[in-house]
Amino acid sequence: MTKCKWLFCIVGIFLFLAACGRETAERQAEAIEMEVEGQSAVVRFDQGTLSSGTIEAGENEYAFAYDMSGALTIRYPNGAIFTLLNGGATASLKYDGEEFRSKGYLDGLSLVWGLESALEQARGTSGKNSSSPLLAIVLSSLGLWNLLAPRSVWYLSSGWRYKNVEPSDGAIIVYRLGGVALLFFGVMCLLAAL
Repeated sequence: MTKCKWLFCIVGIFLFLAACGRETAERQAEAIEMEVEGQSAVVRFDQGTLSSGTIEAGENEYAFAYDMSGALTIRYPNGAIFTLLNGGATASLKYDGEEFRSKGYLDGLSLVWGLESALEQARGTSGKNSSSPLLAIVLSSLGLWNLLAPRSVWYLSSGWRYKNVEPSDGAIIVYRLGGVALLFFGVMCLLAAL
């Protein structure tokens, strides 16, 4: 391939990947307002993720993070930790419900419910940046075509210029590999669109 074709391929792959992106870090860093136990609160997700961040309610700031198992840990301003596991909730020894209410801290389960609604809202707004199913169909179709009929793709791209010439085995392999890559990107875009 000439340098121009390689450059075209690289730019094309970059554009396909950019079109398949689900959400930008700037959108995730936006503040989401909610109400918890009658107090207005603001959830801010860490840039680039929806699995950690802070909840600001009144003068208090609570840090939260999900781990790989799905457990949610909320750290209170005084250092107490509230953890919601799949089977139930646990709290550190510093967690005292009556003392927390007197300090104006919010209940751990109320924070969890508010955080879950903020996550739903964040996922709903991030869906606007998801890829188009049409792009996924086009990429998958082109990938299948390259994979199943590389000779016809070669004839349309290069073969029409020459008389009585067949594509080389190397060209067929390159077109099939390109088909696999396009099919992969198509499937990834389809998953991102769902």
